[in-house]
Amino acid sequence: MTEACGAPAADPRIDAVLALCDAAYDEVRRLGAVHDEARMQDIIDRLHALAPVYADALTVPKALAGVLFDLSTALYSAADTTDEARCQAAFAWFDEFCDAARGVLN
Repeated sequence: MTEACGAPAADPRIDAVLALCDAAYDEVRRLGAVHDEARMQDIIDRLHALAPVYADALTVPKALAGVLFDLSTALYSAADTTDEARCQAAFAWFDEFCDAARGVLN
């Protein structure tokens, strides 16, 4: 089932991704790093699971694109404003997250 512009119909899995991304964004902005690594890995795993859903879609839900953008910029900013060890960890999360997000957005 698809909606206008070939987008898949509403998928309840997206609500979970939105909530997880919002929480991770708040954490990274507040603490300058990923502290809940299990949540971050859960986000990445869920994005990989969503990638096939949007593989042939012309668009993704605006809210999903927004949280992916917000979290990617928060991760990048955290890497840019911290010590070397935390910087490397933040860039590792940034790279892994962006790879998963690209799977949904491309």
